[in-house]
Amino acid sequence: MTAFTRRNLYWTMILIVLAYGSLAGCRRLVVVPPTERPTTTPTPRSTHLPPAATPLPLGSEQNPVHVLFPIIESGRSEQSIASAADELAPELAQSSGLAVEVRVVQTDAEALAELCASTPEQVTVAWLSGVGYAAAYAQGCGSAALHVRRGERDQASAGMEVVLYGSRAAGGTSLENLESKRVCRLGVDDLNTWLIPLLLLRGGGEELMASLTVEDYEDLDAILVALDEGDCAAAGMSAADFAERASAALRASVVTLAESAEIPFSVLVIPDFLPLGQANALIDAFTSIGNGARSSLLSPLLLQNEIAGAEDADFARLRAFFSQAGINLADLGS
Repeated sequence: MTAFTRRNLYWTMILIVLAYGSLAGCRRLVVVPPTERPTTTPTPRSTHLPPAATPLPLGSEQNPVHVLFPIIESGRSEQSIASAADELAPELAQSSGLAVEVRVVQTDAEALAELCASTPEQVTVAWLSGVGYAAAYAQGCGSAALHVRRGERDQASAGMEVVLYGSRAAGGTSLENLESKRVCRLGVDDLNTWLIPLLLLRGGGEELMASLTVEDYEDLDAILVALDEGDCAAAGMSAADFAERASAALRASVVTLAESAEIPFSVLVIPDFLPLGQANALIDAFTSIGNGARSSLLSPLLLQNEIAGAEDADFARLRAFFSQAGINLADLGS
């Protein structure tokens, strides 16, 4: 290599070194931020909701099905009826497989009010008179499931007709002729001598109703004597009671002023939301007890000779009777 070539190579290397140095000097200073330490995100903790009340199963010891029996005849011993309810309860529970609470109440209206207050969580079923059943139906409180039959064989019936009788001696020969006259009854809550006859009397109009006087008598025989002697212008009772008690002379001294549709003796009404299995268990238990060797457990409460199945369609004529009488059954017992 010549001296000239060596010098050129020397200066070339010098220039390359200077060029790299200049480039390094011209680079911008980049400040790299310190690496942040990762932080952990706290895991949210679940907040427990307050415990929701669990409905107690229907028919369990803690939530029995309530079974109500209104007193169905005036003058019967309340103590004997209450004792009958106490004796029925364990038999009904055993036959149905459900815990039950059997109670006696004074009137249909009380039983109807509790029936209509039932909820899917706490259920009441009730044996009601024909009037009570019609009111329960009108208020949508339940459906007919069973009814009572009384009498033997050909004489058996599911209800009674109530007749309003007028006294010839008192001039009670028509509804219009009763104005300002006296009507007799056993008491203000008696079904056969007042509640149903009251519906029949309404057929005479509001003026008639406002003009009547009412007198309470101690028993049916006393009412029949009062009709015969003219002390009462009118009185109502079941056709069966009149046929059993009235003499031939008395039959000739009275006239029929009005008569009702057949009023069922007693109807078991069950809320529609009671589960079918439990409703059928109660129906089967009542039928078994009321028609078998244990019928004496139920008869003090229902006076039944037979317990038979029923449905709402069986009582269409009854409901029509109340409708024609202008009675708003949706208000009864509420």
